[in-house]
Amino acid sequence: MKRTIAILLAIITVLTFTACGKQAAVDPAETAGTSAKPAETGSATKSPEPDNTGAPASTAPEQPAYLGKTLTIACAQLPESLIIQNIKNNTATNVIMPALYSRLYDFNENDELVPNIDTGYEWEDEKNLRVFLRDDACTATGEKITAEDVKYSFTVGIGGVNTSAYAEIEDVVVEDDYTARIVFKNPNPTFIDSLDEESFCIVSKSGVEKDGGIDIACKAPYSCTTGAYKFYEWKEGQSITLQYNENYFNKEYVPSYEFIKYIVIPDNASRCLAVQSGDADIASNLSLADTLGYANTKGIGVATFPTYLSTVLFFNCSNGIFTNPDLRKAIGYLVDWQECAEVVGGPNAKLNEASMPRASQYFYDEYIRTKDIEMGKELMAKAGYPDGFSFEITTAQPQVHHTNVALLIQAQLAEFGITVKVNTLDLGIYFGTIDSGNYEAHMSNASASFAVHMAFYDDYKTRAQNYGGPQLSDPYLTDLVMKARTEFDEAKRIEYVLQIQQYMVDNRVGYGITDEVAYALYNSDKLQDMTSEMKGLKAPFVRPVS
Repeated sequence: MKRTIAILLAIITVLTFTACGKQAAVDPAETAGTSAKPAETGSATKSPEPDNTGAPASTAPEQPAYLGKTLTIACAQLPESLIIQNIKNNTATNVIMPALYSRLYDFNENDELVPNIDTGYEWEDEKNLRVFLRDDACTATGEKITAEDVKYSFTVGIGGVNTSAYAEIEDVVVEDDYTARIVFKNPNPTFIDSLDEESFCIVSKSGVEKDGGIDIACKAPYSCTTGAYKFYEWKEGQSITLQYNENYFNKEYVPSYEFIKYIVIPDNASRCLAVQSGDADIASNLSLADTLGYANTKGIGVATFPTYLSTVLFFNCSNGIFTNPDLRKAIGYLVDWQECAEVVGGPNAKLNEASMPRASQYFYDEYIRTKDIEMGKELMAKAGYPDGFSFEITTAQPQVHHTNVALLIQAQLAEFGITVKVNTLDLGIYFGTIDSGNYEAHMSNASASFAVHMAFYDDYKTRAQNYGGPQLSDPYLTDLVMKARTEFDEAKRIEYVLQIQQYMVDNRVGYGITDEVAYALYNSDKLQDMTSEMKGLKAPFVRPVS
């Protein structure tokens, strides 16, 4: 199963790995700008200060080569908390959390689900999933990660701000130190595919207690992190710095950088300039337009990365003008979808017929749409609108490319007497609007995540849980979704999901456009080639230039 991966997530998750061993933590409280002192640090040895040039620190020959080296990433925003259980997922958490925390499962470079801090799992029955932890996984301070930490992380999650991720979990039972059993309210065969997501980061219960409780630990998690990096420093409104965790369990890799420093630069153009000036090594969360001026700039590389999201235009098929299927179909014949795709994914964008992105094993791999103006006009007349009609497309303000696609559709349809209003909303208002079904059409990100994607079509869920979509109430479709949700046989589940997407295509409840692409600039003198067609940024692509 392929997963939704934020663009710079894999920079962090695969940057660095060594064996789990007991070594005292650095006392970050000794550095300027640190949030708080940890409850227990042991006899700490001060590490070299970050060196933003990437040059090796002045150390003895036997010292690791990564000491003193820093990778600086310019981000649009920083998270308000460093514990995922009490903060909503966003672009900032996607970048930082996978560096700080391990998960039960992860996806390798081939997008295959593989164990992370566990050794495997088994289904006791349809509602009980047993996971087996490895016995050498440690926190940043060298304490063992146990089943109690899994129970704590999930229990806090159930009562936290990301409750939707945990909605189907009834309990977590600790069977022994390294065995936990996840109990579901209903059969949940696809849950295992979600365990690599940042919502399911494993945080140490005892570490949280040492750090003063979750409300304090979320700003200074010295003892409770479980990933390849540990907390080093937080300068409010400026930067967050992580340090390589010598106690990390994975023995296959060594880090390229001792420190990862995330600096916040909200403006896209300014993030690009930070790479050009040398203040940052990577600028993330950019658009195609942001990178155009740097294509031939010496010392700067432009990287593009699939995001495991698909851009989709959904119609409200339960209320309003698009309850008429002929109007939905007419739109399909009148729009130049390739032009729309290129707004999202650049000149090499490939069109998607349905809503699943190519990263998903459920991807609908046919494309049968054609532009046929006469057919479009005929369908408009059949629906009773021979001279045109009006409708509104709702978009989210942060998704500038979605608004640009909507504006392109507006321009293309104007010549056929169709008036399109583009209603761009702040993100929170956008979600409230589409969750309530108060729209005629909306641009959406469709995820490769099975659970999230099925919510588009799931009448089993309330309107406030189904993320917009076509707002359908069709027993045929609801039955298919429920079969897909409860099917343990993967081949049968794929068949059900393909039938769901066929329904979308046959009834034109929406139009897939293309897989989304994200852009980054990077210091090509310091980093190896990062140009894409890559499934995220993997370790070799953030290694220093030798």
